[in-house]
Amino acid sequence: MTDNQPTTVDRWQPGDELTLSAQYHPAISPDHPAFAKLPAEAQAMAKALHRQDERWSHKRYFKGGLSGRLIAAFNGYHFAGKVSDCMMKKNPHAGNRLGRCNQDWHCEFCAYLRGQEMLKKYAGAWAENKWFELVLSLAVGVCPADPEHDLMADVLNAMEAIIKRLQAEKRMTGYVAWLEIKIHQFYPHLVVTPHIHVIMRCDNPPDVQAMSKVVADEWLTRRLDAIPDLFIAPVKSEAHFYELLQYIKPIDVLGPYDRGYRTARAVGRLDVFHQEVREFFMALRIETGEWQVKWIKRIRAPKLFMVTRHRFFYGGTCHGSAGHPLGLKEAERRTEAHQNAVREKVEIAREVEGAEQAAAERQLQLRS
Repeated sequence: MTDNQPTTVDRWQPGDELTLSAQYHPAISPDHPAFAKLPAEAQAMAKALHRQDERWSHKRYFKGGLSGRLIAAFNGYHFAGKVSDCMMKKNPHAGNRLGRCNQDWHCEFCAYLRGQEMLKKYAGAWAENKWFELVLSLAVGVCPADPEHDLMADVLNAMEAIIKRLQAEKRMTGYVAWLEIKIHQFYPHLVVTPHIHVIMRCDNPPDVQAMSKVVADEWLTRRLDAIPDLFIAPVKSEAHFYELLQYIKPIDVLGPYDRGYRTARAVGRLDVFHQEVREFFMALRIETGEWQVKWIKRIRAPKLFMVTRHRFFYGGTCHGSAGHPLGLKEAERRTEAHQNAVREKVEIAREVEGAEQAAAERQLQLRS
């Protein structure tokens, strides 16, 4: 790109070395000048994702565009084919309904639906001064490609164990928790932060000091080097509670990819940059997966399978097995009447919060 060309148009063309190494820019499309250089498999994947974008880009569910999905597909994401098929083919088990990929780590649509399911399941459990937000993260991220750093899997295992231990010690009566991964940068080296979001129900304000001791004890027992960062705060309002329930996000790869690409290109280190990107997707497959034994009827023998770890987990009164669970069963929350009631609850809560904020601002103006 010359200095006279507009910066909003990115017509970068991969050189032969990058093309043959299957490393691509997210702007690649069927009408790109270099598209024919791509291997047939990569061309087919790009075309499938562009068809998906053309069909759904007008919907808020796919508001982030397809660049993140292209980056994942072209850099070794093991479920890229499933993501490209999401809402594009009929579900063989559901009549004329389109099938979902359920890969909410990388599919905006499935992440959105997960948030909506959480909202419909737990919206009726709101109670003032009973809900708290907990985020367990790291002070400094880890580098999955560096053997001297903690593995993402070990960090996530520790975080899950801490939440379950807090509930077992009656530090909360129930919780809803889900895992997240934030990519800080791809270049000059890969840095990511695995973390966990928790909405917890407590009869009394949580003992932050006691919870911090549990975190420290679990961390030391597992001999993790990364420094944990614990955040606990009350849920501020009913509207805030609903907002937290919907806070399910796919991994943002486009932001760090774009920043890293431009920085690496400026210093002629695109090879290093692309290697770090691929290292992330390689680590993601291994460190968010777990081996499970399943009995195969056809061969009448057990077999090991690599499956994606559970991203969501629940405990105490928020678990379906509780005597009086706070969450509704699927049949109840899927009814049109319940969905309309939840939609109304959210709208009213937002209106109330907006009115309270406006009143507080007026009071502040009067005082000043």
